[in-house]
Amino acid sequence: MNDLPPAEPETEVSWRVADPGTPIYASDGVRVGTLRQVAADDNEDIFHGLVIDRERGPAALVPRDAVVAIESDRIEVGLDPGAVDRLPEWSDAGASAAPPGGMDT
Repeated sequence: MNDLPPAEPETEVSWRVADPGTPIYASDGVRVGTLRQVAADDNEDIFHGLVIDRERGPAALVPRDAVVAIESDRIEVGLDPGAVDRLPEWSDAGASAAPPGGMDT
């Protein structure tokens, strides 16, 4: 018999306090990278998405609509690993880093 209480889910946190290095998991639970930085306009309170260092390939932007949960010890995205692999490479060059079709703000 197991007397331990059920595991509590980790606490969801705001994108404002997401820590670089937090592991990123795809919709099927496979680890696909780690958080490099949050792509946001802090002054306007606009969250664009997450720049991740992928397990396979260069850094990429996961758009905000694909972010399912940001927790204190993990981030979940609503993309399968193949979709993460197909995200365009992230560039720090400003507007050129926007995904095709731009970003809604």
